[in-house]
Amino acid sequence: MTQHLANMSGYSDQLRATPGPNVIKGVLEEYLGEDVDNDNWRDAIQTATILMPEFFGTHLNGHPELLFLASEKIQTVLREIYTERDWEPLRDQVNNLVDKMQGIDTMICLNLGNFFGIINEHVQNTWVIQYAIFVFMWQKVNERREAECSEKGWKFEPIKKYFQDPSFDMRTKHLLQEIHRESDQWPNIILEHHEADRMIKDTTFVYAVHLPARASVDVLRLGPRIAVTNSSWSKLDGWERGMAETFIEQTLLTQNPEVSAQLRLLVGVHQDVKRLYDEEPVAPIPEEDHRFFATSIYVRREELEGIKLPVTPTPPGEPVRVPTPSSRTKLWTERLLRKAPR
Repeated sequence: MTQHLANMSGYSDQLRATPGPNVIKGVLEEYLGEDVDNDNWRDAIQTATILMPEFFGTHLNGHPELLFLASEKIQTVLREIYTERDWEPLRDQVNNLVDKMQGIDTMICLNLGNFFGIINEHVQNTWVIQYAIFVFMWQKVNERREAECSEKGWKFEPIKKYFQDPSFDMRTKHLLQEIHRESDQWPNIILEHHEADRMIKDTTFVYAVHLPARASVDVLRLGPRIAVTNSSWSKLDGWERGMAETFIEQTLLTQNPEVSAQLRLLVGVHQDVKRLYDEEPVAPIPEEDHRFFATSIYVRREELEGIKLPVTPTPPGEPVRVPTPSSRTKLWTERLLRKAPR
């Protein structure tokens, strides 16, 4: 049993229920040194009530009840991934993948979407399952990274988890960054839009279930070592769908039924990606969950063949050879790292 499994105890034994926090207009007025217009205050409260209703209700252990229960459900799903027989195909697939890899120093989750819905023992929540699988993969890759650092005499630093989705709302950000979980205690860093494009490199693991039809190819174009994203053959959001969308858009836009230069470029990218990556469907998970039905794991062929990549991985503690996140993201990262356990 791994340490991760030992930490996943399921629902907390002691729950402390409290009302939501008071939002006091006078606190803001005292800081500003002037009165806040009552109409503006009322409208702002109404907007917050619509966008963040859970924050005004009952809190468990200092967090909105629904979000706290979702966090506990993540722990439960992770425990099931490690122990339940129905999850064995995915466990074996990830373990085999990790045994072959080396040099991964960054994991980026794209397009996770917003948490919504209900949490109970009878309904599986899409967001919770997708996030729990990402954390499971991160734990396994992190263990491999630790072993690799030990073998090479490098100082081990846990692999950072980055998230990018411009749609993230305050509930999702709270669930990702503000609720401590023993199972994935190291901080989740949320990137500004398009920051991930500059960070993906040949030592990156990308998790992106499901991207729009053309976006998955754009990600693979950036050359991550491993990517979990749309299957090339998917009827819903695969490569053929992307080519059809491009052809239709270009024909309607230019009023020219000929194949456009943009489409020819896209076809060339598909050919390059096929040469660069081996594709394997994600192993079945319980109840044939539709979220992963048309999802594949792409691994750079150099990795499978044991050929050293042109760019060697950066040892921990040395400067990274890619553009760094924005200053705003750095501030959030520093804040989260101060909260992380040592």
